[in-house]
Amino acid sequence: MSDLQISCPQCDYVWAVPKNKKGGQVNCPACGVLTEIKGASDTKLFYSLVLGLFAFLGLPFGVMAVIGLINANMEMAVCSGSIFIVACLVFVFSILGS
Repeated sequence: MSDLQISCPQCDYVWAVPKNKKGGQVNCPACGVLTEIKGASDTKLFYSLVLGLFAFLGLPFGVMAVIGLINANMEMAVCSGSIFIVACLVFVFSILGS
């Protein structure tokens, strides 16, 4: 993994930081000033993709399960509810596993 070259806004010291620090903050090794590293964090992208996929794929099955219960259609409620539970478990384990 290549490093990012950043410079301190106060003392102009240049040093390398790992790419996984992108979007965060580090202290300058020369003067100690808190320096922001430009760029979007990779973890923010991951979490937004996981949440988006859950909202797009998982939540409609939850809604279908509720509609099935309201209409007394147990096959629809059980099938949709089962898929919704699996989607919830995948969502939780992908968040906890990251």
